[in-house]
Formats: sequence, C-alpha cells, structure tokens
Amino acid sequence: MKKATGKEGKAETLVYWDIKEFPVPLGFDARRIRPCIDGLLVSNGYSGPVTIYAVGILTDVHVDILGALSSTGIILLHSAFCVTDILVFASAWMHNNSPPANILIISDPDSFPTPPSGYNLFMSGTLEEDKCSETYESTSWFCSICRPLPA
Repeated sequence: MKKATGKEGKAETLVYWDIKEFPVPLGFDARRIRPCIDGLLVSNGYSGPVTIYAVGILTDVHVDILGALSSTGIILLHSAFCVTDILVFASAWMHNNSPPANILIISDPDSFPTPPSGYNLFMSGTLEEDKCSETYESTSWFCSICRPLPA
C-alpha cells in the first residue's frame, strides 16, 4: 500500500471486503478485523473516516462471526455478488464520496468496477495473519498484497 498524500490521507476510505472469498481466518477473533484494518491504514498515513463493508452471502457465515464484525462497526451487506448489486453499491458510495476518496478492495480484482479517475484504489489478493512485531498488535489480521491498481 502506498503512503497517503495529504488529501488522500484525510479523505474517506471505503473497504469493500468479499467475506465469501476471503473469510475470517479460522481461529482468529473477528472483533480484531476492524482494528487491524484501521491500523494498516493509519500506518500508511490514512487518517480519514473509514467505512468497512463485509459483502457476501451472509447466511453462509457463522452468526457469531457476523455478530463480532457488526459489534466493531463493520457493515454487513448480503449479496449474491451479481454484477448489478456491486455496481449499484459502488455507484452509490462514489456518488456520496468524491475523489480523492480511497477504496481498499479485499476481493477478486474483477468483482469490483473500476472507479472513475481520481479515486485512490487498492486491491488485496489474500488475507493472512501478520506475526511481525512492528504492527500495532503482536499478531494481527491484514490484507497481505495491498497495492495500487495500475491506472
């Protein structure tokens, strides 16, 4: 993930998380997901408001995990991942958050529409546990390949 510029750092950040393809790792406390994502953003200079959506077929996710995620402010969005649902979701968010807003996608690269220019877009390919002592927590969950998408 690239370090934020002044405007990017203060801008709204959307985290779009495909919870079906990238579930909470087994044995990991789902209540720690939000603090870990927030810590990753802050460590790269992103201090603006963060909205995290866990999107997927929520009936396939254990109720305890859903409750833990929801308790930390992660918004749960039931969707079968049809293109229309994702386009409506993305369009609505972008309508309310103009550039230089940030978008972190934890999903298949082809599942989220490419936003218009001006948005700071990051994609993550995997989720894993970070055992590096340099993070905010001694062990934290993070998206391991956060990188900007090519323009």
